Amino acid sequence: MKLKEKCEETRREFMRKNQAFEEWYQKYMQRRTPTDETDADRGEDANPNPVSERQFVVESLKKRLEEEIEAHGKHCLQVREKSVGSLKIRLPELFRAMSDYAHACSDAYEKLRSITQLQKSDRNRA
Repeated sequence: MKLKEKCEETRREFMRKNQAFEEWYQKYMQRRTPTDETDADRGEDANPNPVSERQFVVESLKKRLEEEIEAHGKHCLQVREKSVGSLKIRLPELFRAMSDYAHACSDAYEKLRSITQLQKSDRNRA
């Protein structure tokens, strides 16, 4: 459950940051001038590319989300395998106990029936 919550939290964070990046990127591209584009193409920009920096943050978060989803899936599979193994071990024992109980009930009802029949036959004689 904790892994699932962690995955959901990371998914929400990724969606929020991805949406913020997309909105920022649209605004950034609208504000950008043609001279900015030629400088960036020639590599004369002394500052690192802000688009790639922000995109890296979003992509690394996406990778972390994928890793957490994979870890959660593996954990679910392990839990399922343990549960099935436990059921395979415990079910025969449970069915034996239920069978023993059913036989005990059957014996008790058979004794009650015989007692009732005895009482009826004693009344019929009297």
